[in-house]
Amino acid sequence: LAPEDYEEALEGRVLDETADYKKYKSYYLMTQNPYLRDIFFNAMIDESYHAQRELYLLNMVGMPMI
Repeated sequence: LAPEDYEEALEGRVLDETADYKKYKSYYLMTQNPYLRDIFFNAMIDESYHAQRELYLLNMVGMPMI
């Protein structure tokens, strides 16, 4: 992949992970079942973690190589 393609792909992934985070958050808030709440909470945290890692990589793409 060319650097600009890599950057574009990462931007898309960050948006996808953020959308999934919001989806799991709404599921978490809608259910009263503790078991399901735990599942949705963990999924929400995983999506947040993924987005953070992708933001880190996106930031690295813009940095000059040493």
